[in-house]
Amino acid sequence: MGVWIEVDCGGLPRGAAGLAVEIEGYAYHGTRDAHRRDVDRFNQLLRCPEIRSLLRFSAEDVFHRPGHMLAEIKAALAPLPTTR
Repeated sequence: MGVWIEVDCGGLPRGAAGLAVEIEGYAYHGTRDAHRRDVDRFNQLLRCPEIRSLLRFSAEDVFHRPGHMLAEIKAALAPLPTTR
């Protein structure tokens, strides 16, 4: 069972760094249709002008390697400017 979260490209708060994080669950992509929807959503995120960087993690990373995941997020945020 997956969780679907819509990203509103115009809805990032002022000053946001523009980092999007996706969690990929193996069980969620159990069909061709589910995989196609995920690819479509990924492409929509890349066209979002507010998104400057996108990280993808597996559900296994979340549950078994959270320290690695957080380190990657912090490293990705470091060079991203915020706007005020």
